[in-house]
Amino acid sequence: MDTNEFNSRLINALAEHQKVHVYEAGSVLFRENEAPGGVHVLLSGEVDLLFVRRGDDVPLRFASAGQILGLSSLVSGRNHEYTATATSTVITGFVDRETLFRVLHESPERWFDVLQVLSSDIVSCYDRVKQLATGKT
Repeated sequence: MDTNEFNSRLINALAEHQKVHVYEAGSVLFRENEAPGGVHVLLSGEVDLLFVRRGDDVPLRFASAGQILGLSSLVSGRNHEYTATATSTVITGFVDRETLFRVLHESPERWFDVLQVLSSDIVSCYDRVKQLATGKT
């Protein structure tokens, strides 16, 4: 089973609980150091994920349809590690914190999907660090 399948299963479990939001290009979905109120399931469009260092925006990665933003912050109880900015018109399905945890409580097997999604994110970060360390971007 590949990571996309875990991501899809989690997204499908959350589908009926989403509140649809539309963001125009340049709009901020959430900011670095803000407390997460829930997760954003990207239904269409692309989002630039960046963080600020020494006053400059530093790109982390792009996210596109089928990805879930804010999951690691919500699960860890930490503030967002990055800012998410729409690079095009973006449609998201927002699932608030309480609803997400209720869905996970009602279907404990979805926690395995959460672990797989977060593990995939960690591997992507490791790959990015390796690229930066070797000068290959």
